[in-house]
Amino acid sequence: MADHILGAVTASATFEVAAPTLDRGGAVYNVKHPDFWGQPTVADAFEDADAAAASGGYVYVPRGTYLVNRAVTLSANWKFAPGAVVKPDTGITVTFTGGIEASPAYLFDESIGTVAFTTDTRIRELYVEWWQAPGQSNFTAAFVKVVKAQASTRSVPIQLQARTYIGGIVIPDNLYLFPRGGFIIRGMGPKATTLQSVNAATPAIAYDATVPGTGFDTNKLHLSVTIENMSINGRYAAPTDAGNADVVHLRGLRGIAADLPNDTVGRRVYGRLRDLWISGISTPLEATYSTANAILIRAPFAMEIENVITESSDWGLRLEGGSNCSVIHFNTMNNSFGGIYIEEGGSHTFVRPRIEDRNKLDSGITACFYLKDSGANTFFGWGNEGKGGLDYTVFLHGTQASRPVINNVFLGGGVGGANTTLADTRTDFATILIKGHCFNNYFRTGAQRPSKRDTASPPVVPTTYYDAVRLETETETLNGVTTTLTPRHNHLHLSYTDFADPFPMVNLGPDPSSNVVELVERNVGKKRVLGRDVAKTAAHTLKEYEVGLTFNNSGAAGTTTFTLPAAKAGMEYSFLAAAAAVRVDPAGSESIRGGGAGKYLEIPAGGGATLRCVADGSWEIFLSRGTLTFEP
Repeated sequence: MADHILGAVTASATFEVAAPTLDRGGAVYNVKHPDFWGQPTVADAFEDADAAAASGGYVYVPRGTYLVNRAVTLSANWKFAPGAVVKPDTGITVTFTGGIEASPAYLFDESIGTVAFTTDTRIRELYVEWWQAPGQSNFTAAFVKVVKAQASTRSVPIQLQARTYIGGIVIPDNLYLFPRGGFIIRGMGPKATTLQSVNAATPAIAYDATVPGTGFDTNKLHLSVTIENMSINGRYAAPTDAGNADVVHLRGLRGIAADLPNDTVGRRVYGRLRDLWISGISTPLEATYSTANAILIRAPFAMEIENVITESSDWGLRLEGGSNCSVIHFNTMNNSFGGIYIEEGGSHTFVRPRIEDRNKLDSGITACFYLKDSGANTFFGWGNEGKGGLDYTVFLHGTQASRPVINNVFLGGGVGGANTTLADTRTDFATILIKGHCFNNYFRTGAQRPSKRDTASPPVVPTTYYDAVRLETETETLNGVTTTLTPRHNHLHLSYTDFADPFPMVNLGPDPSSNVVELVERNVGKKRVLGRDVAKTAAHTLKEYEVGLTFNNSGAAGTTTFTLPAAKAGMEYSFLAAAAAVRVDPAGSESIRGGGAGKYLEIPAGGGATLRCVADGSWEIFLSRGTLTFEP
């Protein structure tokens, strides 16, 4: 019998439960009791003890390494003392169908054999330490074994301890058919348990259904993923590194047209991410990656993301395709490109997302919220702090006629402007950019305009302002035919206090009559609807539906006359004398304050003015630039 036990131990060191007494009253069956240990092999002893405990109690295994020389199946409850190690012999499998109670310490030596579990096992949790041999610092190999073990059970949770684990977790492509439970991993707490990826090319947690499958029906396999209560870190990337640098990388197949053009079922990712702190990859400017996100989920469906903080990635959260996810209390900061990126799919709900971002790179789209070809997303109580280098706070981007950015709603939040410094040479800024095939999107929120600030001369004050809202066209080319995609029927209700410079402020694009932007001054409660610059080189009579627009005479050879409509309270128009003087003529005998009845206002070249009607029949000058004069 001794030749089947590796490492001689004394009796006192071996038996954590008094031996040789067999405690049938307490239902504790010590595998070293002579009733069992007198058998020819360890396998025989294990089977006899297992049979004795089949009707109740548990088998107790003292310290020592147990070499099992033939296949056995153990169905009772087993309790292992610290230092007990089960080692199946070459080609041998030891299968547990009952329960296991053991501390998070080395328990299974699968160097030459295999330990297996079944779906009816009574194990309550799995520990990666059970497969981590003493002296090893990298847990990658142990993670492979614990994930394999979980795949054969009914989703027994993997419980991580209060420590740092070096190594990545790769979830098998054939882990689970939803809703059997899927992959579950839990830590002791975000500040206690840390999962650290090995290198930039290996995500800390990865599932990739885009890799060829393992014989399962690739159109019907869905994955449920639950990751809770831990910190997850990426690693520093060398300048020559490339490829995938996500931290949590879950890629199903449904939702992105390029994946499965004829897909009717797909491979979705379900589950929950909760109570996590995710620190992304540290990337120098020279590094190039296919993806480098804190969280990337392709084809998510009804996932719950709650109380998650991410930092220092390309994007804090990137959802590609899929639908019906719930994101609650998500905070991301200090990313290279931005906060939340949603591409295709939609119908996601965000509650109190918080974005604190500054762009680290000199190229690419940078935004706190970027929605590309995605619709029916709702943001409640959202907020951001746009820091140096961001292009846009919110960017709605419709690039395909077949996938409009439609019915997205932003409520009860605040849009901070993407403020930067004079050293930044870029000029393409806007707080909210709506571009391309975008319809019926609605904003009701606070807003601040982006600006450049002179930080070298305190007090720091804005020196250049950019658009608060801008709408632009996009082009799509299919089969050699190019189509212009124009945003229409979008409604933005923005309250503000610091739109100090009105030129420019709102640019409603090529179809201003179909989009509405309401700007409400918080301090005085007044409303103005402002639009894009409209160039007129000849005399023009303004229409009521053109209220809120800014007219200029760019390209005119001489003075341009604009005739106002009958003044009604709430109307507002702005004028810029770009090429030559501009004359603004009231209707009939109506007046502009400072001038007589029916007298025009003249704005010199380079000047500007905003006129507002407070009471029917007359106009007030609210903002002006240059020396204004009236008709004698």
